[in-house]
Amino acid sequence: MPRESIGQCGCAQYPDRRWITAELELAICFIRHACGDPPPGHELEILWHQHDSGEYATVGVTWEGPSDAPWDYISHAEDALEHFAQAVAWSDLAPFLREQNDDEDDEIEEVGAEPDAEKDNHQAQSSDQSHELIELYRRDEMIEILLGDWQTALRIFQDEGWRPSRSTGGYGHPLWFITQDEGKEMERAGRSLFAKIDKEPAISGSIPMNLGMLYRLTDFVGGGAFIVGAHGAFANAKANDFSDSKPK
Repeated sequence: MPRESIGQCGCAQYPDRRWITAELELAICFIRHACGDPPPGHELEILWHQHDSGEYATVGVTWEGPSDAPWDYISHAEDALEHFAQAVAWSDLAPFLREQNDDEDDEIEEVGAEPDAEKDNHQAQSSDQSHELIELYRRDEMIEILLGDWQTALRIFQDEGWRPSRSTGGYGHPLWFITQDEGKEMERAGRSLFAKIDKEPAISGSIPMNLGMLYRLTDFVGGGAFIVGAHGAFANAKANDFSDSKPK
């Protein structure tokens, strides 16, 4: 059956298919409201795609027969999905959903903790997260980077014209898949900043991260699709997911 992707939204992470599906179902509801139903014979659906490190999903259109994709509808749906993805604070929902899942999995609560102490502990954990190492990788290469630096780089790319297809908060949550097209857009944004620095070197003093890392990162993101993973994910993928790394 022919199919064409429209895009993604949300910050759910594989292998949480239930949460991924819920986010994309919301997106489909919005697209129907904003753009109407697709042309007769076509359906809005969640499309699952295979990748070396797992699966990822998109909203898309499917149809039967030899007809071409409904490009006008897809174009309007892409715009609607982008607005929807930007309007919803997915990363703000994520902690609540994780807390709900924790309550379902384990109903035992620590007794005697003071509310202020719990709040301080949560803030300390959030601060520590920015110093966590994550990995950006594809089959043949990997970069280790602090989560805080990756988040800073994303803001820089966005300031230079990169238009994220999903909530930017989701891009820092392993396991996260970045398509080749989106990586190229990030690279173009980085190159735009470097061109400005070449013309006006003083700009470099206002960049809130190490320029060497930003150069290296810009080269990496332009090299093709990649995964945002937790520390150690690349080694695990080479051992278990990348076919040419599996024992014969």
